[in-house]
Amino acid sequence: WIVNLIVGILGGVLGGWVFGLLGFHTSSIIGSLITSIIGACLFLWILSLIPNRSGK
Repeated sequence: WIVNLIVGILGGVLGGWVFGLLGFHTSSIIGSLITSIIGACLFLWILSLIPNRSGK
């Protein structure tokens, strides 16, 4: 659950940064939730582009 927490936090930061670059700002809890979800998905997508070192 620690990894999920870290991904959520980094996703929120990344989502807020990307939305800020695009000129979108939110002040509601729903808007913040959507921003965090999109940011977490973007973060996981970026992580999936990095080659896996375990040899799988």
